[in-house]
Amino acid sequence: MPHTVIRVALIGCGRIAGHHIRSIAAVDGVELAAVCDLEIEKAKAYSDEAGVPYFSNYREMLSDLTDIDTVAVITPSGMHFEHTMEILEEFGRHVIIEKPTFMRPEQLIDAYARADELGLDLFPVFQNRYNKAVGRVKSALDSGELG
Repeated sequence: MPHTVIRVALIGCGRIAGHHIRSIAAVDGVELAAVCDLEIEKAKAYSDEAGVPYFSNYREMLSDLTDIDTVAVITPSGMHFEHTMEILEEFGRHVIIEKPTFMRPEQLIDAYARADELGLDLFPVFQNRYNKAVGRVKSALDSGELG
């Protein structure tokens, strides 16, 4: 069976974008497709680093690059819901959502319900679950050391 490459685009080229780019590069079968930021200099810098196209308009990016499978929304927190819903509904792409995923619980419920209706997936970022301290607490809870 042929191996399928998952193509991921980033919306938002702030400080955390470099972590996403390195994470994408570290996973076999996943590649960065493009980067986008309203501040074109930021997008161009990551574009140059990763060797991918850059955009200042994510709608243009998603319309031009039809082979993008998943979009990482790493924009300012208050924009995550709006961007996620548009990417799901208008562009039919899976979405990785940087934390905090959404600002209100009902947004989470609405986004997951809509993704389910469309047969798409949402992937929230919770990287702290891999921190040593968090792992130690989980181990203590599982063993009954903490209750």
